[in-house]
Amino acid sequence: MSDATVAQIKIAVAERFPETLDRLAALCRIPTLSRDTEALERGAALLREWLAGLGFAHETIPLGPDRAPLVLAQRHHQAARATLLIYAHYDVQPAGDPAQWSTPAFEPVVRDGILYCRGANDPKGQMICQFAALEALRTCGLDPALTIKVVLDPQEEIGSPHLEPFVAEHRQRFAADLCFMADGESVSGDRPTLVFGNRGLLHIVISARTGHRDVHSGIFGGVMPNAAWRIVHFLTRIMDEAGTVRVPGFYDSVLPVGPEEQAALARLPLDRAAVSELLGIALPPELDTDSYWHRIMYMPTCDITGLVAGHTGPGVKAQIPASASVKLGLRLVADQDPDAILAAIRRFADETGFGDLMIEVGAVYRPLRIPFASPPAELIRSAVRDAFDVEPLIVPVNGGSNPNPIWMNIVGAPPIEVSYCHQGGQAHGPDEHMILDRIERGTVASALVINRVAMHLAG
Repeated sequence: MSDATVAQIKIAVAERFPETLDRLAALCRIPTLSRDTEALERGAALLREWLAGLGFAHETIPLGPDRAPLVLAQRHHQAARATLLIYAHYDVQPAGDPAQWSTPAFEPVVRDGILYCRGANDPKGQMICQFAALEALRTCGLDPALTIKVVLDPQEEIGSPHLEPFVAEHRQRFAADLCFMADGESVSGDRPTLVFGNRGLLHIVISARTGHRDVHSGIFGGVMPNAAWRIVHFLTRIMDEAGTVRVPGFYDSVLPVGPEEQAALARLPLDRAAVSELLGIALPPELDTDSYWHRIMYMPTCDITGLVAGHTGPGVKAQIPASASVKLGLRLVADQDPDAILAAIRRFADETGFGDLMIEVGAVYRPLRIPFASPPAELIRSAVRDAFDVEPLIVPVNGGSNPNPIWMNIVGAPPIEVSYCHQGGQAHGPDEHMILDRIERGTVASALVINRVAMHLAG
């Protein structure tokens, strides 16, 4: 692609950017929480309208008992010899405590060139780049010879519970040669990233019940079993103080880190001061750069994400809780199988005398690692570089989780993910935000990706 074409796309994106921002703000005003079907439908309607204006045929598939609206769209080019699948999700996390936000979470506001709102960067600020990119290409008179399929997921934030079985049942409808998505934040500073894998997720809820109701700790103390202690004792068996999971077989399937991946880790920067400021703690001095990235990308974890038992309000209460529950989030790495890990935890509970505990699944994503040296990957890298005027960081594995393994394992379309947002965009947190310049540059990058991929796949 010539420098003149790149410049033409940049001009088209800049000229249409006020309209892009208005549409993004309209979408951000809709609180598309993963369990709020009515709000999701309003968001889906807005997105379907935009897709129709771009020449896409579209349909909405109600998923699961909540009938969450999955949006599928396709635009076929007569000369197309290949298909690009663009995946995005449009659901968001709950806003949380309003007192922690500078302005209301679902009232988008621009301050100093930054958009603040729930969903400003995860996912709507980056998803919008794909739509605006298609409009910019049309404005420039560019018509990539590519069939484009768009999948808009309504429940990514809760593990996309119904997406995998639907795709498996209707695989041909999702057939594609490559999957492209924009999500997440940079792992370091302002440099955009290319991501070639992700950790998996197994979120489980473990519950204990020791009686019909809470009882007085003075009258029944020493007689009534305490459900909270029941949970705590099991947790101490699952993990030791050094952070090692004690469940037999937990680490058996973990793949070693290959030499190319190790070389990519060595090239990743680590701004210790910036990370410490984001976390509010000082990183341990023994945690060097290689170890930091290895833990984020290649080490499975088990975290307590919620713990509920007994009286948690003001003051004290003399009671023995008859019920307690804990939520565990296990980040898995290739080739750990979430189903096998769940079975191992249940077996471990039985074998250690905790078979009475109820263990339920909250969310599941599978881990993925794909090669990051390929012609499409190089095209995407060059597109992001030309849009942002900086070489993007190559991230072998995203520490987070998403449905990308579905596109690789079921559809056979290698997924390449980009992150346009800077590090520290507060995704899922109060005052979530995205810099407007990065939305504009992300739109340019997406337009370049679509055009260059089309030329490559056309031969």
